[in-house]
Amino acid sequence: MPENVMLNHNYVMAEGGTGVRALLAAHMYLSAKAYAAGENGRTENWKFIYETMDAGAEEIEQLQKLVRLDSESEFCDPHYSFHFCRLAEKVKEKLARDNTMSLKKIAPAWYRNGLLLTEEQLERDLLGGYYRDLTLGSVVSSAAMQCALETEEDRNAGFRAIADSVVASNNTYETRVVMVGSGIGGEGRTNLCTHPAMLRKLCVERVMEDLRMEQEQAKAYVEQNLKIAVIMTGSAFRFPAMNGLDQDVAGLVAGTLRNFPEDSAEAVNLFYLLEHDQCPVQATKASDSREQYKHAHAIELVAVAAMEDFFSLSTEHASKKHCPVIPHYSRPGNALTNWENLGLPEEYRQYLSARLRFDAALFYWLRPQLIQAPEENDPDKIYEAEFLARMFKVKTPRKVKEAVLNSSVDLEEEIRKPLKALLAKETMFLEYLGEISLTGKNWETDSTPAYGSTLFNTERIEEMIGKEIGKKADIRERGGMTGFQFDELTMCPADRRTEQREENIYNTRLTMDELRKQVKYFEHGNPRPFQDILRDIYEICSERKERRHYGIF
Repeated sequence: MPENVMLNHNYVMAEGGTGVRALLAAHMYLSAKAYAAGENGRTENWKFIYETMDAGAEEIEQLQKLVRLDSESEFCDPHYSFHFCRLAEKVKEKLARDNTMSLKKIAPAWYRNGLLLTEEQLERDLLGGYYRDLTLGSVVSSAAMQCALETEEDRNAGFRAIADSVVASNNTYETRVVMVGSGIGGEGRTNLCTHPAMLRKLCVERVMEDLRMEQEQAKAYVEQNLKIAVIMTGSAFRFPAMNGLDQDVAGLVAGTLRNFPEDSAEAVNLFYLLEHDQCPVQATKASDSREQYKHAHAIELVAVAAMEDFFSLSTEHASKKHCPVIPHYSRPGNALTNWENLGLPEEYRQYLSARLRFDAALFYWLRPQLIQAPEENDPDKIYEAEFLARMFKVKTPRKVKEAVLNSSVDLEEEIRKPLKALLAKETMFLEYLGEISLTGKNWETDSTPAYGSTLFNTERIEEMIGKEIGKKADIRERGGMTGFQFDELTMCPADRRTEQREENIYNTRLTMDELRKQVKYFEHGNPRPFQDILRDIYEICSERKERRHYGIF
């Protein structure tokens, strides 16, 4: 088997609501990584698959919007592959477009004998989800998967695509699959316990059929060419307290591990356990279901690092069986969400910090000049933009307008539309960054610690995206062009208990005025393409003078 991991086919299967939160974290990180790579971004050899009965609809909408904005902004598109299979819809189609789906219609006959499930459970309409009934979840997930995989779409993009990859490998590369989700919920918990064995069984059957091998030969072939990792986390959201008590998260995860099916355990090579004694910071309002309070959390970013870790391992290390990996953040005593406790590779902090500084240039400098507020109806106002004056090497708004009209530059299509898409995408990134910067409450004591954000200054992030209604980022409130300090954005907030803060990785003393002077606007007698100028801005904002390393494992 070749040791060049770049040849491998890598898949991420997001399981349930927490799994898709990890998928969102992956997009945020991979986009930041693409920005650092430059040119057309960085194409990771990762394929994301999300197969669900009911969970994650809101997150899917977010992801689809992000993918669209990646393309529209034309700035360093990460170009990853994402496929979403909503199994409930597939099952519904297969059941002759019926308006309900119950276990009576899809479960094996022995489930309907009244011993395991009540009549109420058997008749419940499941298109709305599992209702946190783990027994229902285990039955529905398995039955729905078998039903849905009979469709052509899922054959080409779900489990069957992975099996195709395994069959075609012929010992020239490995197919590596990460399954990520929560150990405490309904769908994610069920799928993490069942999907490893289902996938391995499917691959063995396909190898026997397509390569005409005996069963033992096929098992050995799959063992060599397929590597599976499970990343199990605590929940990315909370449910309301039951009978006055919050959920015992640690107990639920421990129960899942204790009862992990033997056939799935045998199929898994590496097991990453990402638990934490602080739950995610609580969202201020419930999701559409009114049962979940979702909020991004730093542990999902640790899950992304675990994906990278598994995909980068040598064949020898990726082949280990029953090997648990517990990242630094999940070890006792690391409750505070800071960079040291997260234990992420250095690049994570570097890429996220550089993107934050780049966003400051977008929101404080470019947006006020190039994007008019809805109430501004003067079409000539844009020609007052200093940015355009520098691009066309003229000084007055009249001269700018003349230069633009006499050039081949289409302001709307080449500058304003891509910038609007980029600002929309970066708004979603900044909201995410603000959420993962917070340390939540303790599950057992139901108390919120006095120490809040220790990664990035959440107040500055909220100011940039204009969370206060009717107010946008105003550089005049931050010292103006000469007084605005980029280093302040990446200065870690102090721990409120100890008043200590982690060292800033940026000490450049860069101001907005210095940034605009360093940007190259004009080249070979013509204005440079807007995307090239944006690239310049990113490079200047991301330049560092000091390095600091944290290791994840």
